[in-house]
Amino acid sequence: MNQGTVSEPSSPDSVAETPLLVSSEPAKDELESLFLQLGLHKLGGTSRSLVVCGVSSASGTTSVVRGLGWIAASVHHLSTVVVTVTRQTENSTTSVGSLGVCQLLDGRATINDVAQQTALAHLHEIPLGGAALPLAGTDLPGLLRALEAEYRLVLLDAAPVLRQRMTALLSAAAHGALLVVRHRADSRRQLARAAALIEGSGGTVQGAVLNRIKESLPSWIVQNR
Repeated sequence: MNQGTVSEPSSPDSVAETPLLVSSEPAKDELESLFLQLGLHKLGGTSRSLVVCGVSSASGTTSVVRGLGWIAASVHHLSTVVVTVTRQTENSTTSVGSLGVCQLLDGRATINDVAQQTALAHLHEIPLGGAALPLAGTDLPGLLRALEAEYRLVLLDAAPVLRQRMTALLSAAAHGALLVVRHRADSRRQLARAAALIEGSGGTVQGAVLNRIKESLPSWIVQNR
């Protein structure tokens, strides 16, 4: 399993065209390292879908998925789409009433209808388009294959595995899952349960990110400043 560490920047300042996480140079380097470890730079003419999800809570998954999308589009120039498949407003740039995944699944919209261009030429976003995904008769594999036909990289911002069974099913339809673990919040037992749920559903855990690490200066440095 590939592992990475992504530390949230302590400053709220960011560049409008980039997600907050990528506006920090150390975090940008960490995301690039994660991108390489996952082998996303080797896509070439192939397409790949990756579910990014928390273990027991969101744990900053939106920042991670948007950060990876930014790296893919701006650094590696990959045609990329960030897809929201959970009700989540963190760092959201889309309106509540936007068409999205829900309308794709029930046939009321096409990918061209719901894909929203970002400030980056190679990056699109697709919002949820409703309060929750429709479950009855949902063709998740068909949705992913349609998205992969349009984009080299499909990044899905999903609900925590231990809170939403559908995330494990979505991971089975995708090429893999990236677990975002919150520092000092998610236990090893919870992480093991989440991985077991994904793999038991036929999915593959391709990596884990330890997120939201709060680093502080050693006490002896503070005392001698």
